[in-house]
Amino acid sequence: MEASSTAASTIALFEKLEKLFQIIKDINNLPNAIHRVGDSFPIVLDVVKVVRDEPNTKLPGYVNAFLELCNNQAKRIGYIFNAIRKAMKQRSEDRNWSTFVDFYREKVREAGKVEALMESILQKLRNLAVTQIFKSLDEAKPAIDKMTGAIKALKDAEPPLPDSDFNESAA
Repeated sequence: MEASSTAASTIALFEKLEKLFQIIKDINNLPNAIHRVGDSFPIVLDVVKVVRDEPNTKLPGYVNAFLELCNNQAKRIGYIFNAIRKAMKQRSEDRNWSTFVDFYREKVREAGKVEALMESILQKLRNLAVTQIFKSLDEAKPAIDKMTGAIKALKDAEPPLPDSDFNESAA
């Protein structure tokens, strides 16, 4: 698959993630880290649209491989967000995070922490922006700054689950 084609599928995937986030963001006491993940989707879309719209991308195989890695991680976020959406339908009367936390824990153990997946996606795209997709550093700087800020926000956000929840499952 060409880099521009992979970029188009990445855009479609992140647009779906944005829609899922719009549904789940209204859960009361939704952890800040999940909000930060949702806040990162427009940043990803902006960068990937540059890839899609750049016909002369340097090393298209390299760009394509990066985007495919991002897609795989985004699908895992989608799996978790979609599972929460389905649980919301079943429990339409209760919109408190405490209602969904055990369900979320189960899905995160299968697919990974959404904040870690999003951080990885942003780091990959930041590396891609630095090395490949922008014609100049001046053009890349705003996108790189946004991604760096989003990565910092994800790192600083309180996680939805404590790390000890994952250490127990490994024992």
